[in-house]
Amino acid sequence: MSADRARSGWTLALLLIAGFTYGISSVMVIPALGAIGERFGVSTGTASWALTINLLGGTVVTPLFARLADQYGRKRMLLVVMGALAVGSLVCLVAGSFAMLLAGRFLQSLGSTVFPIGFGVIGATQPARRVKLSIGLLSAMTGLGGIGLPIAGVLVDQLGLATLFVPALVLSVLVLGGLAVVLPHERQDGAVARMDWLGAGVLAVALTAVLLGIDRGPEWGWGSAPIVFLLATGVVLLPLWVLVERRVVAPLVNMRVFVLRPVLMSNLSAFFVGFGMYAAYVVIPQIVVAPVATGYGFGGSVTLGGLVLLPAMVLLPVGVQLATRLARRAGSRTVLLLSIALMIVAFAWLAVSRGSLGDLIATGVLLGFGVGAAYAVLPNVIAASVPAEDLGVATGINQITRAIGGAFGTAVSATLLAANSTANGAPSSTGYTVLFVVLAAGTALACVSALGLAGEQAERSAGV
Repeated sequence: MSADRARSGWTLALLLIAGFTYGISSVMVIPALGAIGERFGVSTGTASWALTINLLGGTVVTPLFARLADQYGRKRMLLVVMGALAVGSLVCLVAGSFAMLLAGRFLQSLGSTVFPIGFGVIGATQPARRVKLSIGLLSAMTGLGGIGLPIAGVLVDQLGLATLFVPALVLSVLVLGGLAVVLPHERQDGAVARMDWLGAGVLAVALTAVLLGIDRGPEWGWGSAPIVFLLATGVVLLPLWVLVERRVVAPLVNMRVFVLRPVLMSNLSAFFVGFGMYAAYVVIPQIVVAPVATGYGFGGSVTLGGLVLLPAMVLLPVGVQLATRLARRAGSRTVLLLSIALMIVAFAWLAVSRGSLGDLIATGVLLGFGVGAAYAVLPNVIAASVPAEDLGVATGINQITRAIGGAFGTAVSATLLAANSTANGAPSSTGYTVLFVVLAAGTALACVSALGLAGEQAERSAGV
């Protein structure tokens, strides 16, 4: 018994480190885009593809590898994706060209599937009393990985650009070895279902078109031909993908599961939570590093900009634990509404008062608790609503909707700030006020979808 307890403890620890590793790998290039442009002789706009390719790759491969894990074994796929994250980090570390860096960043993006696969591993290896908390903690590792922002500033300033990829390389190798030893081999019962490659392909193209259109819209212009073409392609292909999934024998995503009320409402909530969360993580450091002459900036370093968000990152797991306990008494719907309320208060606060670093830190604390609570609730609602064989893909789709919401939030932020800029092209204080009002309103839409969780369903997902 003690051996089983130790194995389950080590399994959870390794999964959390794996999620954290992907989290830091995905964001650490953000403060270094200027340095990347200088190193490889490209513009900052072109350098931002180091971030875009990671977002696109993670979104496209998540449902595919989640389904492969359900079919061929979670241990096998975890080793594959963590191996890809390690190799990708090494490629980025030694990259001699920008194309090589992008290839490494794409390989790193496969680490995003740690989350849907890990949720299934948690359900199979953790004691029943610890499953919901464990799922929430793993989900929160994406946000906790934001600690990589201040770390990146220090590494680039003190040790050079290449060292940016060392933390992910070291951690992924350690996790890879640990998972190989700790996770038991799985037995595959019966014949393996045929993989839905057509559905996977159509979904990949559709998601790439939508995300690329949203990501590049502020830079290329929302009315430009490429953006219109990309968004139109996504709008056409997504319904086509639904038709494909309804017709194939073994679909990538079971549409009957996808339209279940708790699953659908959780996905909508994830979109709006992501809309506010990702935008905040980008915009708040921008205010810190803006020159004092702007009237709102603090003239801080990139490192300080990341450190201001550190309390928000650290409090994410705390929010998960508090939300898990509260959900047992009040139900998941109530906790989700409270988490959204905290985020709305934070954005409203920033809209009316952001004149000191204390304002930014305090609102970051609210965001940390709010986002952590939402992370605790959403995957658990889905886990309680779908069959075990669909858990990986279902939670993977939830992760995708959150990423799309985040991409949309950052794109809206860039567009609003550009539309409310000063004569020298810098964002105006009014622009930030408008932005935070929009973020508060957008996040508030998550209340509508949260209310769509029937009380009985929400309580059942909380284990009440």
